Amino acid sequence: MLNLSILSTVPKEALNWRFFLAIIAIGILGAARGLDEGIISSQTSQKAFINSYGVRPGSDMQSNITSMVQIASVAGSILAWWTSDKLGRIRSAQIHCLLWIIGTTVWITSKGNVGQLLAGRFIVGLGVGGTVVCAPTYLAEVAPKSLRGAVVGVFSGTVYVGILLGYCANLGVTRNIDPESYARVQIPTSLNLIFAAIPLFMSPLIRESPRWLLKSGQEEQAIKNMCWLRQLREEHPYVRQELDGMREALRVEKEAKGPTWRWYHAWKDMFTSRENLYILMLVCGAQVFGQFSGGGSITIYAPTLFQIVSGSSTNSSIFTTAIFGVIKLVASLLAGLFILDMFGRKRAALFGITLQIIAGMYIAVYLHIYPPPATGTKIIASAGEKRASEAAIAMIFVSGIGWACGFNSIQYLLASELYPTTVRSLGTMLAMATHFLMQYGSSRSVNPMLETFKPSGTFFFWAAEAALCLFLVWFFLPESAGRSLEDMQELFNKPWYRIGWTSNAPHCGRALDEFEPSEFEYNSTPQARIQRENAAEKDEKDLNVV
Repeated sequence: MLNLSILSTVPKEALNWRFFLAIIAIGILGAARGLDEGIISSQTSQKAFINSYGVRPGSDMQSNITSMVQIASVAGSILAWWTSDKLGRIRSAQIHCLLWIIGTTVWITSKGNVGQLLAGRFIVGLGVGGTVVCAPTYLAEVAPKSLRGAVVGVFSGTVYVGILLGYCANLGVTRNIDPESYARVQIPTSLNLIFAAIPLFMSPLIRESPRWLLKSGQEEQAIKNMCWLRQLREEHPYVRQELDGMREALRVEKEAKGPTWRWYHAWKDMFTSRENLYILMLVCGAQVFGQFSGGGSITIYAPTLFQIVSGSSTNSSIFTTAIFGVIKLVASLLAGLFILDMFGRKRAALFGITLQIIAGMYIAVYLHIYPPPATGTKIIASAGEKRASEAAIAMIFVSGIGWACGFNSIQYLLASELYPTTVRSLGTMLAMATHFLMQYGSSRSVNPMLETFKPSGTFFFWAAEAALCLFLVWFFLPESAGRSLEDMQELFNKPWYRIGWTSNAPHCGRALDEFEPSEFEYNSTPQARIQRENAAEKDEKDLNVV
């Protein structure tokens, strides 16, 4: 059922230019991963690339070059866990932007040197891997609870902006630059420098996450930042409701941890808490099945797969790939802006994964009946085969829509919103490290699978993995739309086998007109503020005694 009540739960003042500036400055980091996938998907098949590096298409070295960013991103996500927790979400984003710029510079100047190319892509991976930890975490923490899906969806949406621009850059140089010129490699790659510089220079204009500041003991600054983001006074009931929820959640967590808590205790909490273990199983399991469902692999190897299905030339497949990028971008924006919050995360994922299964099965059957030749260009022999080929191309687009609206729309959101504050960065890091390990495995295995399983078997495998992902989401994923981050633990206060099965609808928040008039009354005199501060200090001392 469509959940339109979310529109009445956020004051209009909270949707202001400061809030949108923060979303754009951090959300644009999604382009880091997208640009790499879009650029490298066609770059390794360019004649200039092959001549410069001596790398044969389909070789192990091509797979290593393509996958280097994914494997380095595992280390980048681990680094981001430390920087995000210790230095703050924004400082972490700045560090990873610098790594992204350094790696791109090494990559773009590596003409003829495969070792330098691999080193540059490894450093780029350190930057890219960090962005998927600090950016979704920041966006989830500053977003109003009823719009969190749309806000974090900006990150996944800019992934597709990056993919599309990468596709279009490759298409542009293919049509306008000499095939032998190394500029065919340098021009698309230089887009990384532009998109790394944008958040790096915008980040000083925004404020740190109030939740991270509260967790770090900087309550006064947290209040100032919350008021800055919402453009409301501290006395406003909406701001008070958010701050009180954060304080209460942190108080409960501190009480449970005791005064001897250290950063490494987060690992103990992760693996000894029943709720945290359930979330870990859910988010990491979804990454395993989701990445091997073929969504990311089709994005990276789109030109090759379009050639296999349609028998088109390299230039035609690059053009079709660009259209593919447009369609996935539109689908991702629709999912982020409307579907995730109004229909819910679970329904979005079920819908998208079902589309992937249907599309994957059709393409697999088509390629089994009309297998591509071992060498040369596929010849369309009859009118029936031509229609079947056109339908198979359409099914690749359907699969992309399913991936963009379904699993890809929630994969950055789940870990950043389901975990409690004390382990949120660690949980997001573990989820994203699993994400990049699985993406590395899935993208690295495409060429061997096409050789061993044949194209039809490859698509059968992807459809089967999508079916396993569908089972996981259906039975184990609880619906989190509409809940504050501090209320998430209520979803897991039941037997494990009932958590996903009994939580299927978005939670309706409290509308502004439901507040009592007395709740707008707030004593903001200096004496009252001193009393509240003294009470907070007393509570802290009591907890330390315990």
